[in-house]
Amino acid sequence: MAPAFVITDNYYNKDSDGEMDERSDTVAWVFPAGMEQGSPVQHYNRHYSASGFPRYGSVTTEESEMLAEGVVTEARGDSFTFKWSHAVSRSDNSKWLPTSLEKTKLDMVLSTSRDHEDRGRRSRTSRSHEAVRVDDYRIPISKDAWDALRPKVFVATLVEISEELDGQRSVVLCAMSGEEVTLTVDGTGTTVDTVASALRERFALSESTQVRVVAVDGNCIRGEIEAAAAGARK
Repeated sequence: MAPAFVITDNYYNKDSDGEMDERSDTVAWVFPAGMEQGSPVQHYNRHYSASGFPRYGSVTTEESEMLAEGVVTEARGDSFTFKWSHAVSRSDNSKWLPTSLEKTKLDMVLSTSRDHEDRGRRSRTSRSHEAVRVDDYRIPISKDAWDALRPKVFVATLVEISEELDGQRSVVLCAMSGEEVTLTVDGTGTTVDTVASALRERFALSESTQVRVVAVDGNCIRGEIEAAAAGARK
């Protein structure tokens, strides 16, 4: 847990017919190593909404979440500027996917407000807003979000490539562990994606693991492996 600035907004309305409308937003900036310029920062944003008739079992819900990591590029009193290095998002509990987040600014203005109106006959409206500093805050998110934000990387070096008699291609690679593996792939327009897919299957790598194939000089190979791997051909 770490110090953070957290903004929460909640709204709830229910009319006399039983129709309800609910919204909830949480936005947090977390500072694991302090708030000085150059320090790391984490950002979390969650939006939830629901509407319909609960007594009839007819309620529509929507949820979206975003998680990002970056650095404090400017810190002046209670004003901050952040640059985000990577971010992921998802909607309605779907798979976490990479997204982009522009440089943002934050003014830490503390505020709190609450409003409640009870109109009788089970009809009521409530609103609340809170912007506070928290000494110890943990982003309420599952491990798979962090895994998607900080994916593992599997690196294999292309050692040798040769043609087979049946039109297939033999590709020899060396993993970071030192293990050498030989793959047989389609010899027509073989791409790095094809080799990466075969490596993912061979080593039972998770979907969140990034697979990179590099040449013997350490440069990452992209596109068709034929052009990039001339130096490794037998």
